[in-house]
Amino acid sequence: MKTCEACGLPAPRTTEACALCAAPFPSPGPSSFRLARRGAEYRWSVDGRVVATAALRDGRWDVADGDSDDVVMTLIPAVTPTGIKVAVADHRSRRVTTFSPASARGAGIGMLVDGLDRLVFAVRGDGPTGIHVIDPRGDVVALASRASGQAGGLDVLVTDAGSGALTTLVFGLLLAVGLAGQPAQV
Repeated sequence: MKTCEACGLPAPRTTEACALCAAPFPSPGPSSFRLARRGAEYRWSVDGRVVATAALRDGRWDVADGDSDDVVMTLIPAVTPTGIKVAVADHRSRRVTTFSPASARGAGIGMLVDGLDRLVFAVRGDGPTGIHVIDPRGDVVALASRASGQAGGLDVLVTDAGSGALTTLVFGLLLAVGLAGQPAQV
């Protein structure tokens, strides 16, 4: 939830302009994140602040909000004849999606599709360690590459971090890529 600075009307986080006075909400623009494994869990952080964590529980990964510790997404890996697929249940938007790895040839890493087989994101490799996350319009919504240093993980640039749901979904997607055993494993 956010509040219009001009008139004080509350609005959902995804709203671009105030419904009452039409004042635009400022877009935060790109944000840089880090996805890294810490012991038995994964952490999604920005400027050292943990925004979300993922922990393995009963064969599934629960992704929890860093502020409230509420589970906002669950990743369920499943072995199929074509490889590991990962079901992604986003509890905020009630969206259920599946990450399917691409074939071994080409730069494609995989796709995230919804229950009606509509594309949510495509994931494409860029060189030996880079990843592009692409939305259905063809816009790159996130770039990731291996983090340098002992801690490892991925450095991620989300091109429009205005929606908390988008950044959480990108975190879940990149974790799903790692769980599916793709080359850009976390």
